[in-house]
Amino acid sequence: MADFRYIDVKLLDKVYHINELSFIEFKNFLKRIYSSADITVTFNELVRHCCKESDTLNYLEKILILLNIRGLVFGNDVSFIQDNVNIDINIQSIIDAFNVKAEKIEYNIGNTVYIFDYIAGDYLPTNKLQLISDSLVKIGNVDVTGIFDYIAGDYLPTNKLQLISDSLVKIGNVDVTGISDKIELIPACNFNELYDLIYNKFYKKNFYIQKIDYDINFSNMYTFFENIFKSDLMSLYEMEFKLRSVLNFNTYDLENISLPECKMFMNFYIKDQNDSENN
Repeated sequence: MADFRYIDVKLLDKVYHINELSFIEFKNFLKRIYSSADITVTFNELVRHCCKESDTLNYLEKILILLNIRGLVFGNDVSFIQDNVNIDINIQSIIDAFNVKAEKIEYNIGNTVYIFDYIAGDYLPTNKLQLISDSLVKIGNVDVTGIFDYIAGDYLPTNKLQLISDSLVKIGNVDVTGISDKIELIPACNFNELYDLIYNKFYKKNFYIQKIDYDINFSNMYTFFENIFKSDLMSLYEMEFKLRSVLNFNTYDLENISLPECKMFMNFYIKDQNDSENN
């Protein structure tokens, strides 16, 4: 049965389902942006809120979903200031630059094929070994997402990679609880070569703005999102006041009508008022 709360968006030869933000939801999200201690967390919460497939998205898919959400909220035309220069671009052109499917990497180490793909996490690791580890999805025919459980040790590791390593108890049908350092499960190889292969295939996409010699890429994408999602919060409060006082919108209306629709209703009202004055 169709769920009409969602809009179908085709990306990377797949269909994703995005739920449009209501006026109230967007206002609350905007307040989160202004007060967020970690903007990446805030934007990935938005993905989980809006996208039906959020639990299965990889890093690239999350980026593309956020670009599409931005287009739904404000339209595809984007104006922002970078290095004191006003920039006008179209969101769709950025989507097109990143909406390029890359096949998984099959890398032979000895007689075993190691398969790598986009990471599933919210953060792109700067540590080369971490990026390789996070990108590994299969060893031969065995899925290495792994089975995790409480650690067996006496101390809870503060290092994230060590915590993941200590929590891994099984890969496929192989019990690995007896291996003290599961990072060693990655065999000896040319890590620099492997890192370059993974990074160049998956993470070198960019959108170049010649006017200011500026690259939009995976390293600065969330800063870019912050710039293009931010709106004047006071103008939203002013619009809410007008919607409530002039059009008699109530909280239920604002919780169920999107920001673009609210703007449209206000424009209809202004046009109607102008027509009445001219007649």
